[in-house]
Amino acid sequence: MGIPIQVQHTQAEKNRAAMLANLAKEQGPTRLYVGSLHCNITETMLRAIFEPFGYIDTLQLMIDPETNRSRGYGFVQYREAESARRAKEQLNGFELAGKPIKVGEVTEKMDHSISNMGSVLDDEETDRGGIEMNANARVQLMAKLASGNQMRPNKKTAHLLRQTQA
Repeated sequence: MGIPIQVQHTQAEKNRAAMLANLAKEQGPTRLYVGSLHCNITETMLRAIFEPFGYIDTLQLMIDPETNRSRGYGFVQYREAESARRAKEQLNGFELAGKPIKVGEVTEKMDHSISNMGSVLDDEETDRGGIEMNANARVQLMAKLASGNQMRPNKKTAHLLRQTQA
């Protein structure tokens, strides 16, 4: 007959969607912004750093199409808000490849503005090529990851950690 049919959500469906949205707000954000990354960081490396804090739903590293290298920032989406909170607490300011990374919560406004800004956020032109992580930085990373999981470092790592802090 050519008459369009409009299908609308029932009130129960609207209530269920609102309840899920409120629950997500109460639990806290699960999506994190990760910035000040070295241009040679890959998604695999980023996943290895963030995965010990919890199950990662999605991980997105922004890539420059001209150079095929990292633009210096990305996003990590955890399944649970607690995992995102722990990762933010443990990794914000953590030194990776010679520079502290920035880890923060993503809001809808921030998400859209960051994706539109591109590489303006983290200029990597002055960085050296390659990822450099000396023994001290590796020991500190392992200790930080272990403390987030209530694990104790082995004797050798604990000894190295004490030496680097002295």
